[in-house]
Amino acid sequence: MFSTALVAVLLASSPVALGKIFTTAPVASTNWQAGQQFSVTWQDDGSAPNLQAFGLADVGLYAGSQSQQTLLQDIGNVDVSTTNSVQFTPSASVGPNGASYFIRFTSVNLKDPNAPTFPAQAFSAIFTLSGMTGQFNASVQAQIAGSAAPASAPAASTPAASSPAASSPAASGSSSAAKTTSASGSSSAANTTSASHSAASTSASSTPKNAASGAARTAATGILSVAGAAALLSSILL
Repeated sequence: MFSTALVAVLLASSPVALGKIFTTAPVASTNWQAGQQFSVTWQDDGSAPNLQAFGLADVGLYAGSQSQQTLLQDIGNVDVSTTNSVQFTPSASVGPNGASYFIRFTSVNLKDPNAPTFPAQAFSAIFTLSGMTGQFNASVQAQIAGSAAPASAPAASTPAASSPAASSPAASGSSSAAKTTSASGSSSAANTTSASHSAASTSASSTPKNAASGAARTAATGILSVAGAAALLSSILL
């Protein structure tokens, strides 16, 4: 069964010494056959910390990226300061053919001076295994592709993704309020204007009628006055 190691490391296609272990086998040109026994070998690269400081180490076959690796096969637990090799027979079932594999040394006691919460580690070059019958699962494939570390950001960006949703109600509320206010305001204004127009129309239409009626009454009064004067004059003359 695979176990995933989520640790920050420096991984390259040439021998890397984080714990100052220089791996002499396997190297980048190595092509080992599954089922056959090989020797993983190393030496001190001459810089601190030395192999004595690195001490007891867990050695394993891994695949993955610079930030995430999966243990495919345990090789053993050795003191790298007292021996310079360990025997290893690749298991065909741990993965497919290809240049996807490397050896990782993890110190049991020494911490990484640059990241004290992590153990000191060292890596071989990436090398090839042939005669393999297994397959990598999706997680290991993603690690090899270098996409394992970015895969955790959607989780980190999830709150950011929810932010628009959080602001949406406010936006919707403002929009609704604006629409409601606008609709009510326009309607009230329209009704008020209509009422004013109606009142003005009523007043305007009734004024000519009243004026005409008054003029008619005035004219009738004048006619009666003339008729009365004529009758009085006629009686005097007679």
